[in-house]
Amino acid sequence: IMWGTAASTSHELSVSGGNERSVFRLSGRYMYDDSNLKWGNNRNQRYNFRLSNTFHLTKNFDLESIIFYYRQDQVSPTQIGEALTAGTQQPGFPSSTMDGKPYAWGNWATPNWRCELGGDNKLNTSGINISETFKYRFDDHFDAVATLGYNTSTAIRDVKNQTVDYYDYTGTKRETRVEPRQEDTYYIKTTARTNLYTLNFYLNPNTCLKEISVMTVLPNFSRRTVGLFLEVYPEDGVSVRKSL
Repeated sequence: IMWGTAASTSHELSVSGGNERSVFRLSGRYMYDDSNLKWGNNRNQRYNFRLSNTFHLTKNFDLESIIFYYRQDQVSPTQIGEALTAGTQQPGFPSSTMDGKPYAWGNWATPNWRCELGGDNKLNTSGINISETFKYRFDDHFDAVATLGYNTSTAIRDVKNQTVDYYDYTGTKRETRVEPRQEDTYYIKTTARTNLYTLNFYLNPNTCLKEISVMTVLPNFSRRTVGLFLEVYPEDGVSVRKSL
């Protein structure tokens, strides 16, 4: 009843080309993972895009550029833990009423409906990474390399915990059993964002000492911003908190 078959898929596509002055490569990937749990929403999918370029600006000056983007969407039932740890019903216990509603009898209730109707726990993450590398060749024996980088990522968590009403087997009479209780329901949404800036510079000899580099690494600058935090409870109303 609770479990079934699942499928996963992954697709990739890339295109590349160029000439004596520049070379590029564009690639993309999509991944989808289904779940063996057949009640409620439970899946994971991800998108990746990457663009890289190399430009020979002059005989001694090159520019390498990389832009990378990703997005990942995950969702699972909020009450999956309660559903999987519920007591085992007697053999032959129905999974639903005659007309397809959550079923309860005495102290026993069908746990699968807590996954189906108890709310979703969603996590959406995305990010962009940009890297620009400058290479200058003084002669056949000496190079200078500088890299500028920027990375930003965002995470959004959206959680709903809802009540599930149970019925008798005919589906016409609602039982007094409600899980979770109304006062235990909630809705929470949080947003977090992180920005990172980097700057690296080093000198590279290409003679017999080519395995030894002189490097100067400047400090990385990062900033983390925590966005809107929204938390709703039936008795307390709505509270909004903001923090940086």
